[in-house]
Amino acid sequence: MKIYLAGRFEDQFPLREVSYMLIMQKHEIASTWLWSDDSYETEKEKASIALKDYRDIIACDILVLYSHLGEPLPTRQAHSTELGLALAMGKRVIIVGVKTDNVFHYLPSIEYCPTWGNLMQLLMQDCIIKE
Repeated sequence: MKIYLAGRFEDQFPLREVSYMLIMQKHEIASTWLWSDDSYETEKEKASIALKDYRDIIACDILVLYSHLGEPLPTRQAHSTELGLALAMGKRVIIVGVKTDNVFHYLPSIEYCPTWGNLMQLLMQDCIIKE
């Protein structure tokens, strides 16, 4: 399966670790943002990044949103937009971590895993069922 990992930019490094675990389970990672830096400044650079992320979401089978409570969120919250895009595109969405006060986290179509281990088990079950 092709998986898009969505989360705060500040969680880029932990999500890279998760991506390696998923790759070891034979999944493909669609989240090119995980390997980008935070140096965009111009409108053209921002548009280019947005378009790349948009295309990544189009290409994925599943969007996995890493959601947690912690420090106050930065002003940019692209992961919420990514969630909305995936929902609008009819993608399978799984939240890992906690459901926040975002009402869309409570849609019946969204699956929930409290831990990364739970996600790995769920994806392994999916692979067994498809075989």
